[in-house]
Amino acid sequence: MLSEYIQNIKGRKGIACMAHAVVGFPSRDQWRAYARAAVAGGADIVEVQVPFSDPLADGPAIQEANTRALQEVQSLEDVLSEIALLKEEISVPVVVMSYANPVYRFGASAFCQTLASCGVSGVLVPDMNIDEEGRERFWEQVRTAGLAAIQVVSPQTTEERMLALARMADGFVYCTARMGVTGVREQDMDIGEYLSRVRSAFSHLPCAVGFGICRREQVRQIEGEAEMFIVGSALIEAWKEGGEKEGFARVSALVSRLLGDSATDG
Repeated sequence: MLSEYIQNIKGRKGIACMAHAVVGFPSRDQWRAYARAAVAGGADIVEVQVPFSDPLADGPAIQEANTRALQEVQSLEDVLSEIALLKEEISVPVVVMSYANPVYRFGASAFCQTLASCGVSGVLVPDMNIDEEGRERFWEQVRTAGLAAIQVVSPQTTEERMLALARMADGFVYCTARMGVTGVREQDMDIGEYLSRVRSAFSHLPCAVGFGICRREQVRQIEGEAEMFIVGSALIEAWKEGGEKEGFARVSALVSRLLGDSATDG
């Protein structure tokens, strides 16, 4: 199970790392090398994003990556075939993040079954409204396919809403560190009270914290509070700074630096 895997990593390394990658960024030929570079740096899970034209929860770096990726992969069939190829190349779990629109266009059941056949471990769809579950039954189809139903919360999520999400959740809970879009944020986070609320609702699941992590000091701050951190925008910026010549090495180096000494444990 994904939750047990994360707990084991936490026990061995102090904290697990999930690296975010967009299918098709920096190109269709290079995005899998980008993901492999993150794994080489010590990433324990790869979060693979289905590119979308209107990624509302994402900040400028990931929005730009989505725009660039859509020039490389024109259909969800292309995206799913690329995910299958990546899963053959790496041994760590892969979870898939998508917005709801591509899922509905493809067909929710077919989407979930295809991900499962690719060896994907879980799925998160941040704009999939749980209030529609009685009619849409998306998360039921996720579980039927054997995938973890990963739910997303923010500091603005009410306790009542967290409890409703927790009833559907599996794998881990994805905790955004701030209300708003993703992106690199240099300031330290003060999230102890927030994660305490999350744990009260999701007591059966590991907590993963994302949105803004770019420095080792931020990871140290949450090591005692969460089982996993998520890095996305900072990896994109690292690749862009290095370009095609040094970008992959910079992605690996950033993951390793964020993990610190834990990257070499186990």
